[in-house]
Amino acid sequence: MDIATKAKCLYELAETNQPLSAFAPVELTTIPEDKKKGLEEIIRKNAERRDELIQNEQVRPHLDVFKYKLDIDISHTPAGDITFDSHTDFSGATLPSDFNPESFMEKGKDFGQNLRQIHQKGITGKGIKIAIIDEGVSPHQEYDGKIEHYENFTDSPTGSFHGTGVASLAVGTNCGVAPEAEVYFFAEHSNSNKHNGKKRTVGGIPKAIKRCIEINRLLPEGEKIVAISISQFCDPTMEGFDKYEEMRLAAEKEGIDVITVKLFQEKGLSFDGYNRDLNKDVNDPDSILPLNVKFIDCRAKPDWFDDDKKKRLLFPVEHRTVALNTGDNDYCHWAIGGYSWIIPQITGLYALCKQVNPDCTLEHMWEMGLKTGMSRDDLSGIAVQPQKLINELQKEKILENKHEYQEERKEQKNKLLLMQKNNAGKTF
Repeated sequence: MDIATKAKCLYELAETNQPLSAFAPVELTTIPEDKKKGLEEIIRKNAERRDELIQNEQVRPHLDVFKYKLDIDISHTPAGDITFDSHTDFSGATLPSDFNPESFMEKGKDFGQNLRQIHQKGITGKGIKIAIIDEGVSPHQEYDGKIEHYENFTDSPTGSFHGTGVASLAVGTNCGVAPEAEVYFFAEHSNSNKHNGKKRTVGGIPKAIKRCIEINRLLPEGEKIVAISISQFCDPTMEGFDKYEEMRLAAEKEGIDVITVKLFQEKGLSFDGYNRDLNKDVNDPDSILPLNVKFIDCRAKPDWFDDDKKKRLLFPVEHRTVALNTGDNDYCHWAIGGYSWIIPQITGLYALCKQVNPDCTLEHMWEMGLKTGMSRDDLSGIAVQPQKLINELQKEKILENKHEYQEERKEQKNKLLLMQKNNAGKTF
């Protein structure tokens, strides 16, 4: 790319690059005195009925106390069922004996399964570009300096907890799978709810994909966007689905993998999640627990994944700590997570694979993930083991380079033999 063209591209990128959204205001919830005893009783009864609710209703009673000043007895609630954030004030509460908010918050930032050991070896997604289409983000230390381009198609003045969390799971310094990957972020309203009283729509996702394609075309060869992470989903029942499908296929044609919660329907790659026991070392496979609830709207429907669980790749979906949009050092620890938390983790892992081997495809990552992952009877699939996956890809790359080297040496040797044959008998 010549200097003039490169300058033009940089100018066009700068034209649309915008500052990140403002922080969301914080207002702590307090519990009125006359409601405390009744709430404590509900919490106690839910704890008693926990197994019954899980088995019959496929819901897990959980306590969401983020942005709460808590001064009641929640000791009956299992420690693994509490969602809280940096603002939650537990000072007046009676807590479960095995609940350690500080430890849970920190451990939840770690994907686990020795991922950080991979980062320590320099495999961090450095040099790899990914895109994210989600709700807006606020500034945060997790991804400071990593969002190369930001466009906000929403009318919201503040960042969303969801977009902020997704960005941190993809490239966060502490929470992220690929902490040095570069992000092109396109903020768009969630399409999960009805819009203006109308039926569900794909929202602005097609427009955001189209913009991503346009920008990708401005980037030099070897520096293209490899994937788009879209945690929202689009299906044929939604208004505008045809346009979404057109743009998704256009991105794929440009060499950009589109990674969504409908990955199985769109690319034949099946995934699911797993729970974690944060009272154990997150790098220990024994810390991995099966999901015991469907959690209806935020997790898969039966047709979302392959019936054969040996073809499903599992990622941590529960007990993940993510960046929060209320401050640049704020976090939320989610006891229960939806599939939208998995998509940026898949995209981040793909960035690591692309760093190790630029020719790696998403399909090949899946194949190797299933081959190197952990299988256990109580799990709904094969739990991804990033360290083993990356090691296997590195071995493949070494063999590939060795083969290329041997082929090159063979070609050079043949050329030399041909020259010697042609020169035989000549007098100089």
